[in-house]
Amino acid sequence: EELGAGKTSFEQFRDTTVLDFAGVRAEAKAQQDKDAQAMAAVTTDLAAHRVEVTQSFEQNTAALATYKTEVAQGSEAQTQALEAYKKEVAAQMAKQVLIWNELENHKNKTSKSLFATNLAVDELNTKLIEASEVQKASLEQTFTEIATQ
Repeated sequence: EELGAGKTSFEQFRDTTVLDFAGVRAEAKAQQDKDAQAMAAVTTDLAAHRVEVTQSFEQNTAALATYKTEVAQGSEAQTQALEAYKKEVAAQMAKQVLIWNELENHKNKTSKSLFATNLAVDELNTKLIEASEVQKASLEQTFTEIATQ
């Protein structure tokens, strides 16, 4: 009987273990299916994210290229404006130099003219004084002659 009871106990153990093992297999298979579905979902999400990131990168690259072009054009425009301004200022400075040179020439001419006028006035004064002295001497001589007569 003990042998029969051991056999029954063993058979029950075996049946329970096989059932438990089958249950564990079923659970493992169900978990494996869930993991496969989750992996497929992650792969799909990753692929979608990769496409989104690639598109965003391409858009940002295009925007950066546009910005670089705009900056280069703006820089070129500013450089041209600066060069034009430099030319304008150089032309104005050249005119200013001409004006100052002309003023200096007028100043020199005026100084020479004033000097010549002053010399002429001095010479005229000298001649007037000499003429006045000659007239004075002549007048004195005339008065002396009249007084002696």
